[in-house]
Amino acid sequence: MAPLEIKNFVWLAVRGRLWTADRLTRRNLPHTRLCQLCCHVDEDTTHMLLGCPFSREVLYHMLLPLRLHRFTPDGSASLAD
Repeated sequence: MAPLEIKNFVWLAVRGRLWTADRLTRRNLPHTRLCQLCCHVDEDTTHMLLGCPFSREVLYHMLLPLRLHRFTPDGSASLAD
């Protein structure tokens, strides 16, 4: 069973309610447009969790000890997948 914080984070991510640059733009709040990890692409939830090379590397190293590293997203996946 996952901790409540993780359940809340996943719930927000799946519904696109994380405070990423695309959401801040819609609310006219100050922000930096590009992903703060890779500085290559506009930041949104899908990029932050699945598309960013830095995030994928962290996820790979988290899954490696569990021998689940083959499930690391390739950058073309969506949150629904």
